[in-house]
Formats: sequence, structure tokens, C-alpha cells
Amino acid sequence: MGITRRILLMSSALSVAVTAMLLVIFASIGGAPPPAEAAGRPYARAADDGADAAAPPRAAGAPGEDGAPGEDVDTRIRAIARNLVSPTGRINARAVTALQAIGTPVIPFLLPRFSGEENPGQEAILQVLEAFSEPEVACHLIDVLATVRSGRMGRRIGAAVHAMGDTQCCERLIELVEHECAAVRLGAAVALRTCPAGDSAAALTRQISQDPSAECRLEALESLAAAPDDAAEDALRLAVRDEAADVRLAAVKMLARRRLASFQEELRRLSRSDSSPQVRKACAQALLALRMNAAAGEENHEPPASSPGPAADN
Repeated sequence: MGITRRILLMSSALSVAVTAMLLVIFASIGGAPPPAEAAGRPYARAADDGADAAAPPRAAGAPGEDGAPGEDVDTRIRAIARNLVSPTGRINARAVTALQAIGTPVIPFLLPRFSGEENPGQEAILQVLEAFSEPEVACHLIDVLATVRSGRMGRRIGAAVHAMGDTQCCERLIELVEHECAAVRLGAAVALRTCPAGDSAAALTRQISQDPSAECRLEALESLAAAPDDAAEDALRLAVRDEAADVRLAAVKMLARRRLASFQEELRRLSRSDSSPQVRKACAQALLALRMNAAAGEENHEPPASSPGPAADN
């Protein structure tokens, strides 16, 4: 029994020694990482993949005396902004959403970085900024609009300003309607949908009559879609005679929606003589709508038919 017990004790000791040696060797050749390092790896991998943008915001640091965002918020904004666009040029929608969720603290960081150039990074910044209806954002976008040379970016900035709904910008936009660059005029026409009456309607009507760009004339007409009839009629009379078929077609469709009976003769003329089949078809449809509208009005004003008396049965 004594020998057997000694053998068991020696075997146990040897097993412990071998296990310890294997652990040392495994650690030396890069085996299991220390717990702290292992815990940090998922975050690092998420940041590399852009997933950090979708993570919930960390607790914000206390704002400074000047109202600037706290250090934690500023750090997070910078980290997410680095992921706005992937190396392949694709906009990271989750990063855009994450910055919008942080709120107005992103404005002072992103606003100076928006220059209106035609690239995915600038488009991503604009997608973030257009979520904030702040006067400083609208004013900066209009200042940038005055410098763009890309029609697509001009249209995008105009749509963003319109979405903000800041009517205080209208005076500045009216000035840009007569800018020398077509991309600027295009953006201004789109943005003026925010305020299509009064001086803005007059400026848009001048643009329809004078702008050399058919695309700008068309956008000016579309911006008048919400204007009162008396503000839009002059523009429509110009637009139905425009040299561009797209402008004439848009004008005819607007006439059909507004049921403007005073344009019937013009619509008949276009339905017979316009060079565009689409315009002729739209004119015929607009005339039919006007006739149906007039018939409905007459029905509503007719006196009720009297019941026949006994003599009528004989």
C-alpha cells in the first residue's frame, strides 16, 4: 500500500508540473490573450468596421463655460465622423444617423467642414446637417450655395434649405436667382419653394422668363406650385409657351391641377399644334378635367326637379 500511495503522489505532482509547463509555453507563443486585452478586441474590431457609429452615445461630459460640448461628446463626434464614408466611397448611413442623434453639438464641428464640393464626404456631411432646422445652418448652406459649380450639389443644397423651412433666408435666395452660375440659380430656385409668394413669386416668374437654363426655368415653375393662383398665372402664361417641352409639360400639368378655366384657349391651341406628343396629350387631359369641373359646377347650381302633378300622368 505504501508503494502504491507513493506512486500516485508522484504521478499527481508530475501532472501538475506538466500542466504548468504547457501553460507557460502556450502563453509564450501567443496563446490566449490576457482578459483585459480580450475584452478590448471586440470594440477595436467594431471601430475598424465602422460599427462604432451605431453604438449608443456614451455619457456626455459637462459642457464648458462657453457652451461647447463636453470632452466625451467631442471625442465621440470625431470618432463617428471618421466613419462617415468608407474607403470605397460609400456613405455610412449608421454614422449619419448616429451624428444626428447626438444633436446640435455636431453643428460647430461639421459646419466649417462643409464646402459644397462634389464628393461623398460632403454629401454625408450635408445629410447630417439638413436634419437641424437651425438658422446658422441654413445661412451657412446658402453661403456655400453661392460658390458651387455642380448642378447636382446646387440642387441638393437647395432641397436641404427648403426642408429647413427658414423663411428668413428668402431675401438672400432671391439675390441668388440672378447669379451668373446656373448651378447656383438652380439651387436658389429649389430653395425658394419655402416661400413661393410675394417677392419670391415675382423673382421666380422673372427666372422663368429670362433664365437661359431650361432646368432652372423648370425648377422655378415647380417652386411656384404652392403659390396662390394670382401669383402663379403670369408664370404659367410664360411657361406654356416655353421653348423647352419639359417646361411646357409641367405648366400644362399645373394648369390641370388648378382648374384654371382662363387657359382653355391656350390649351386647345397646344393640343393641336405642340411639337411634343406628351404636351398634346397633357393638354387634352387638362381640357377634359376643365369640362368635367364645369359640368360638376353646373349640376350643383341646378334647381331640384319638381315632381310631376296629376295632369302630367294623363
